[in-house]
Amino acid sequence: MSKRTHIITLLLIAALLPATAQTSEEKQQLRRQRFSKIDYWHAGVGLDAGFNQTFTVGPRLFAGFGTHRNLLTADAGVKLLWLNPVGSASKERVSQRQLPVFAQVGLNLLRWQHNALYVGGEAAYHLQLGASHYLPEGEKTETDDNLAKNHASLSARIGLRLGRWDVAFSWQRDLAPAFSQQYVYESFAYDYDQLHDTLFERSRFGITLSYLFPF
Repeated sequence: MSKRTHIITLLLIAALLPATAQTSEEKQQLRRQRFSKIDYWHAGVGLDAGFNQTFTVGPRLFAGFGTHRNLLTADAGVKLLWLNPVGSASKERVSQRQLPVFAQVGLNLLRWQHNALYVGGEAAYHLQLGASHYLPEGEKTETDDNLAKNHASLSARIGLRLGRWDVAFSWQRDLAPAFSQQYVYESFAYDYDQLHDTLFERSRFGITLSYLFPF
């Protein structure tokens, strides 16, 4: 290799090195931009659980906008919940399936890096998908739609948005009972007093864990 060829080769290498470094920096910037897309529109999946004298659990699907970079966030979606009264002295019990349609808003109080601490609220309308009646012997009998009632609820929430993960704690208040008082009184007359406090409670604590997908 001649001296001139060697010099040209060194110059080409020197010219390519900054370009390579710039390409690597651009890739990091693209990754940051891809991650920050979650600051606007997103979809999400999660799991809801609530407890008091009744226990509810089920998945949630939602879409919305906003996260740690925004002051306000908003989401809307649906849940599929199973409600099971617990802690009753009655030998008979019932369970219920619900499809709550909900909307929620959040106000970010503290924001750092890709995280945020927020407070917010949720409003939901619970569509009933049916209920089941369990006899003392453990036999399950399907009941008609008169046992379960559509109703609305309001919730206060406090949560953490950690990157694409969201965990929230809530206190929910049903605006009406989930079960028909008249139906329970007529169908469970013997155990009505034991069932009353459990079936017609209207407040519970909850926890929600969600994961967000940007689009």
